[in-house]
Amino acid sequence: MSVVDCDPRHVATTSSDLPALIATRRQELGLSISQAAKIADVDRATWTKWEKGKSRPYDSNYVSIERALQWPARYVSGIIAGRVAEQTSPAVPPKPESVPIPLEDWALLTPEERTILTRMFIGVRHREQQRRGA
Repeated sequence: MSVVDCDPRHVATTSSDLPALIATRRQELGLSISQAAKIADVDRATWTKWEKGKSRPYDSNYVSIERALQWPARYVSGIIAGRVAEQTSPAVPPKPESVPIPLEDWALLTPEERTILTRMFIGVRHREQQRRGA
C-alpha cells in the first residue's frame, strides 16, 4: 500500500483532523475555495462544508480532493485511518512565476521563445501592479 507512513515521533491524524488539513493544504497551495472546488469538480458549498467539518467527503471524492490538493494517492484514506502524520504533507511546488530562468539558459532560447517569455513577464508584472492598485 502506498499510503504515507507515520513517523512514530509524530501524532497520527484522524478523520476529525481532515477538515483542518484540507483547509491548511489549500491555503499552502494558494488556492481559493472556488479554485480547489473547481479542480476537484465539486460545488463550492460542498468544499466549504468539508473544510468546516460540517460534511465528510464520500469515499468517491477522495481522489478529487487529492488531485486538487496535490496529495499522493490514498492520502485522504490514510488520514482517516490514522496512518498519515500531519507533518508528512507533500511540499508545495513553486508557482510558475516564482521560478527564475538562469541567465545562461536565456541565451539558449530562440528569439521567438524570448519574446513569449518577455510578454508573459510583462503580463504578470502588469497584473501584480493592478492588484496592488499601482
